[in-house]
Amino acid sequence: MSDGAPIEMFGSFAQALFTLGKISELQGKINNVIRDSKIPWSETRKLLKSTKVSEATNTPLFQYMRMVFEHIGLGTLSISTIDKFKINFIVDNCVICRLFPNVKNNVKNRKTCMITADALSQFFCVDMEIENETSEVRCANNGEGACEFQVKMQPLGCYQIIFDDVSNMLLKLLVERGKDEVGDIEEITGEICREHGLEDEEALFKVRELREYMLLDENYSITNLGETYYKYINSPLVKKEKKIDPPWLNLKIISNNIADSASFASAFSKSASKMKDLEER
Repeated sequence: MSDGAPIEMFGSFAQALFTLGKISELQGKINNVIRDSKIPWSETRKLLKSTKVSEATNTPLFQYMRMVFEHIGLGTLSISTIDKFKINFIVDNCVICRLFPNVKNNVKNRKTCMITADALSQFFCVDMEIENETSEVRCANNGEGACEFQVKMQPLGCYQIIFDDVSNMLLKLLVERGKDEVGDIEEITGEICREHGLEDEEALFKVRELREYMLLDENYSITNLGETYYKYINSPLVKKEKKIDPPWLNLKIISNNIADSASFASAFSKSASKMKDLEER
């Protein structure tokens, strides 16, 4: 309704009130959960480094996201595709779609699940500390089977989580040494390891990972993107990793927050539901 949605989307004024009440209730639950769902970078890192859907789906972070979506009442969450800086989520049995029963008949090419897109965006931005652009790319109310949402993440925000202190130190040392030839990266990495007490294999893996994420080129020289990230991690404004417990260790708090959010919005929703029932009689 806030974006000028016609009353035909709802069928009647009572239906509109009922929908508004349910959305307010869901929004309250979302806000309460996000408030207490800060994710440690160590867990976010596992999701961001996943290269396959099956791998991402098995991370504790995604399992937690799926549980939260179901407990809030937004539907069943799954991952359809995953790539560097981009994840597509599917929501089956979308509750939001059912709040707009007349869209299929009265509104063409309309996507109705803005609240779900906003929930995903907030979760990534507030709890995972990753700036993003999230949009609904498919909607069941548009006859597309299921609702699908695409989260496009800011690369720098991902890099600061993907790369730990050791990776950042290796990047800094490689930049300072001016590496520009293929073939002796193992030798240089070995020197760095001996100087800083690192394991050779771990350091070499991390250096190759820097190249995989395009911070270093094929010759292990820093790229333009690498220079940007290098300046970023050495700036006074860079975020630091916080030592916190994963929220799934405190599920009781999360469950209580979901229940507590059903205050005014819940009462409003119940009143609107009664009005809707009376109108249908």
